[in-house]
Amino acid sequence: MLKAGRWRQTEELKPIADKVAQNTELMERLRSVFGSGDHARTREVTRDICLYAQQLDPTFGLLEGTRIAFMLAQKLCPPREPEGAK
Repeated sequence: MLKAGRWRQTEELKPIADKVAQNTELMERLRSVFGSGDHARTREVTRDICLYAQQLDPTFGLLEGTRIAFMLAQKLCPPREPEGAK
């Protein structure tokens, strides 16, 4: 069990994030809301990613599930350099 007050580092979240990424249905839903501006659907998909991560590892909480959703979103569309930055 995870100790109270200790957050997992990104490296510790990666194995579960990789397993979540194998869920085609969830990834398609994440892809469909990415950049859509539909906040309600985005919250719903994020919640479902959190729940799925908890099924894989019951010690995961809402914060870590949300971080996993963010990590997966970054994989779908990595951050771009600002215009003119080089």
